[in-house]
Amino acid sequence: MLDYVFFDRQTCEAFVGFLSATGVQFEQSDEDGIFQVSIPEDTVEAGGAIERRYDELMEAASGHDDDEDSVNLGGLTVTLSDGSVSYAVLPANLVSKLTEALSNDELQQLVSAIANAAENPDSRSLCQRVREGDIT
Repeated sequence: MLDYVFFDRQTCEAFVGFLSATGVQFEQSDEDGIFQVSIPEDTVEAGGAIERRYDELMEAASGHDDDEDSVNLGGLTVTLSDGSVSYAVLPANLVSKLTEALSNDELQQLVSAIANAAENPDSRSLCQRVREGDIT
């Protein structure tokens, strides 16, 4: 699942309305004032429309006006080997660049590889791993 996190109900409801209007299936949760909307990873997006709408809503919700005090954050879901889920909080513009450059599957592959490397450190070089048959 791809998760979208909101910090106010109104912004979340606007996003849910967009998903409903476009026929995208989703799940919604609210825990301690943090609103989450999850969509299947295999959801086909017409040219990144879902990410663009999310970015637009987050920018509007943050009152982004290019001053230094504006907060505009996004996040990526990281699933660890024990099944627990954590959120990597990043500047929204970085998340936007990632989603423009990578498909959802590629982004998930990147996040999973980083989580795996963090949970299972391996100090061998890439060449050593290939030579020893750990990477094909």
